[in-house]
This record gives sequence, C-alpha cells and structure tokens, in this order.
Amino acid sequence: MDVLDALFGPISKKYCVFFYYYSAICFFFYIMAVAGSITYGVKHSKGPMFYVTAFIATSIYAIGYFQNRLLFSMCTR
Repeated sequence: MDVLDALFGPISKKYCVFFYYYSAICFFFYIMAVAGSITYGVKHSKGPMFYVTAFIATSIYAIGYFQNRLLFSMCTR
C-alpha cells in the first residue's frame, strides 16, 4: 500500500504553484499561436477555412490555460 500511496496519493500543497506556472506557459503559447496565426493568415492571404482551423488549434492552449488555472484555484483553497 505504501508504494501506491507514494505514486498516486495526494501531494503537499506546496506543489500547487506548478499549476500556476503551467497556466502562465499555456497562456503565453496561446497568445503566440494566435498572433502567429493572424500574421501568417494576413501575409499569405488565407481564406476563412484557415482561420477556423487556426481557431480550433489555438483553442487547445486556451483550454490548457483554463484547466491549469482552475486546478490552481482548487489546489490553493
């Protein structure tokens, strides 16, 4: 049982800060992906389907940001 608790049991509250860092990283990647998609789309005269695809692709970073922010809030309370 000790091995299972060590691998899957709760960890200290001091590790909550990792959720904060992960949310900051995801937010940075989200902003960079949106800016890169818009820049590429305007420079190369892409059609609306490119922007739909770019929106779907960049939403992964937005979801990661929200998920880690939510987990950080739950962990600290």
